[in-house]
Formats: sequence, structure tokens, C-alpha cells
Amino acid sequence: MTGLKKLPLGLQDFTEIIEGGYFYIDKTTFIHRLVTTSKLNFLSRPRRFGKSVLLSTIEALFRGSRDLFNGLYIADHWDWKPHPVIRLDLLGIESGDETILRESLNRRLDEQAAFYGLKLTASHCADRFRELILGLSERGRVVVLIDEYDKPILDHITDIERVTINRKLMANFFAVLKSVEKNLRFLFMTGVSKFTQVSLFSELNNLSDLTLHGAYAGIAGYTEEEVTRDLGPYLTQPIDGLKGNRLREKIRTWYNGYSWDGRTRVYNPVSLLSLLEQRRFGSFWFSSGTPKFLLELARVGKLKAPGMERMEISEFSLHGFEPEKIDPISLCFQTGYLTIKQVQKDDLGDTYLMGYPNLEVKRAFLTYLLADLTDEQPGQAGLLARKIGAHLANGDIDAFCRSLQSLFAAIPYNIFLADREAYYHTVIYLALSLSDIDSACEIQTHRGRVDAVIETDDNIIITEFKLGTAKEAVAQIKDRGYADAWRNRGKEIRLLGIGIDPDKRNLADWMCLSLDD
Repeated sequence: MTGLKKLPLGLQDFTEIIEGGYFYIDKTTFIHRLVTTSKLNFLSRPRRFGKSVLLSTIEALFRGSRDLFNGLYIADHWDWKPHPVIRLDLLGIESGDETILRESLNRRLDEQAAFYGLKLTASHCADRFRELILGLSERGRVVVLIDEYDKPILDHITDIERVTINRKLMANFFAVLKSVEKNLRFLFMTGVSKFTQVSLFSELNNLSDLTLHGAYAGIAGYTEEEVTRDLGPYLTQPIDGLKGNRLREKIRTWYNGYSWDGRTRVYNPVSLLSLLEQRRFGSFWFSSGTPKFLLELARVGKLKAPGMERMEISEFSLHGFEPEKIDPISLCFQTGYLTIKQVQKDDLGDTYLMGYPNLEVKRAFLTYLLADLTDEQPGQAGLLARKIGAHLANGDIDAFCRSLQSLFAAIPYNIFLADREAYYHTVIYLALSLSDIDSACEIQTHRGRVDAVIETDDNIIITEFKLGTAKEAVAQIKDRGYADAWRNRGKEIRLLGIGIDPDKRNLADWMCLSLDD
């Protein structure tokens, strides 16, 4: 594709992108509104979602680098007066213990001071931060940009003792910003997570949180309109044999769907740019970092995968969390594994319907979770799920159940969760979800909850897993009329009961009957 600008895959610096002749989607309309209507701001977005590029763009703006903005919206809407800028990127911060964290912060402050020819004399990092801001304020009101503010905490999210120490240190560090507010022209902090005001921002309690603000829902990531307008030329050639509308629809299914207001949908830039560069569909964003803390939450039963696709939560749950009382759904939202599908408004407040943002995230997350819960490699776990799907597509229920039996037989004893029934349900749910067979799990009816409904070309299979016998499982399906909702669909309805023996930690037996048997 000659004549097109290079794709900025892996680049996070605005100046490098512009001077290197790379492709850039103009976000300066959002930035103009931000810097002209507000002063102290916070934004939470998942990793690798464009936060660093956003901050480096704002940095260039306040440094007065007019030439970098030729052709962008803000070029003719800004006074280009230079301001002293402090840019602290905490992504690579060292935080193994308190001393290391202090020294790492001091090094970053010294680097900023050296850029302006200043030498800091205070010993404590918070005092050093204050000294830097006051020193620069003699040259004009200071702009402070802090990227990945929460890295020293998220690095140790399951180590409460370390989190408590790092949180206290960082809270004191950020409290400096409150004491020098009159010396600031603009403050912008970004991170993956949002900790509550009491936890980290007790002093800096006047930040405007833009995370769920509808006006800034498209400030990071690529909207459908931006993709159509600016990336269209990159989509003229086929990818995986698809082109035109079929290609665009598959791209939307795989990579679009992140939302922070329930209306505006955006693509993850890493995923979309990787697709265009490699000319194939893959789990690009997810593969850049395995969510180990989420897998650990699933192992201890705090994260229940079967319910993640249709979770309803209050607005309060999305605004922050505490490491001591982790809300898994809130954490999944903030880290990008769940997104807002819809906002329901009423007099009692907003309710948020949550779900996976797109197929890339869903398939990759469930694959890694299945691999973790079965002690398999992710590739092997995905292959096993596809084999299970093939058995169902062929109508071979015995082969399907034998595959599940082989799966559980290979799981080490220490992998099993305390809640055995929930464990079996979760593993089977994951296998079905990754099998490419149309299935849904834990469906609520007026008579109870159906464990799984599997739909193939010819059959609808109402399925119940039970600690006990297959006969008892089928009896429950019949007694509670689980199949009623799927009558008159033009397909044969089959009732599949699967008995589970907790002592043997495996399927004990199974029974599959026609609805009328």
C-alpha cells in the first residue's frame, strides 16, 4: 500500500509520530476543550489505549511546539504561549520496597529538573516534587502531567502489606499538588484504575474525573467515524480473504466495542494498528500482557466468568475500589476486560449493563482462564475447546462428554477450587464459550436457572450439571420446565443431564433424552 503514512505501532510520543511522518488521528478537538474549560483532571483507561500519546500531545501543546500541530484542529485555536511542563511517566517505576520507590521517584524528578537547569536539594520525594514545582513557577504557571499514576500499587495488588506502604507514600506525593494548586496552569493524571478518594486522593479531592464523562468518551481509542475517515485507505486490500463490508464487519466484531458512556464505541489502537500491519486477525492487545491478578481472582472464586457477559452494577461500583476489598467487576472494567454496553437511567440512579467489549477480549480472556483453571497451555486449551465444539456440531453427545471427562481427569488436584460445583460450571462454561458453538450458560427462567443451553444446526440441548447423577439432573430439567422457553423453534429439543462425582473430581455419568422421552 504505497503512498500511505507509516503506522505508529508501539510509538507513544507525539513529537516522534509527527516528525517521523507516521499516521495520527487528530484528538486535539478533545484536548482543546479539556485545556480551555478545566484545570485539574483525571482519566482512567486500560493499558495501551493511547494515554501516553495523549499526554505527550498535551505536553507539546503547552511547550508551544506550534509546528507539530500543522493541519490539526488546535493549530488555529491556541495562543501557543510556552509553559514549564513536568511530565512524570510512572510506567517503569521501581516499587519493590519503600526505599526503592522513593529513589525511583527522585530520579524522575531530577531528570525533569535537569531539563530546566535546576538542581533539587530536598531529600524526601514529596518535598522534592514541591521544590520542583515552586522553582519552575518562577517562569510561569506550571503544567503537571502524570502518566500511569497507579503503577506502584497495581504491581502489588495482591500484596496488601506492600500496597498499603506504596499507597501511603504515593498519597503524600500527590498531596503536594493540592498545596501548590495556585502555581499550576493545568494538571492531568492518567492510570488504569481509579482508587477511591479516601484511599489515594484524600488531599487532592478536587480532581475532575473524566472517566465516565460523555464529552470525553472518544478522547482515547479510535471511534468508528475516525476509522472510516482516516483509516479507510488502509482497508482497501483484503485481510484473511475478506474485503469491503464483510471485512469492516469482522473488524468491528473483533476490535470495536469499548465504551465509557454506553453510546460512544471505540477501537483499541494497538489491536487495530496490529491488524493493519500484520494483515491478519489476532489477540494483539490481550497478548501484550497476561492479566495474572484477574486469573488469581478467578481461582479463589472472586471472579465468576459465567456471569460476566450480563452483569448489572451501579455507577458507584465503577468509580473506584480498594485493594483490601477488590470488586472484580470494577477491576475488570477499569483494566479493559469488561465495558459498558448500556446505561439504564431512573430516579434511583444509573445502572450499567456490562459485557465483554469485543471478540478479541472475550476469546483471549476465556482461553487464558480455561488454561489457568485446567493447568494447560493457552494454545492447547483453545484447541480442546474447538474439538468439543466439533463433537457438538456433529451431534455426538457421548464424544462431547468423554472430552469433558478427559479434561477433568488431567487437572492436578491442587487446581480445583473450594466451591467444587462452581468450578465444574466455570470450566464447562469456558469450554462451551470457546467452542464456536452457539451456547449460553446460567440462564434465568421463571422456574430456576438453566446451567447451559447449546444450539446446533439441528438441535437445542438443555443441559444441567449436578453433583449427583445424570438421572437427577434430567429430572430437574423436566420438573422445572426448563425447555418451555425453547419450544416452537423448529429444532429438536434434547435434555442432557450430566452427573458429577465430587470424590472422583470428574463426570460420573450422563444421559441425553428427547423432550418427549
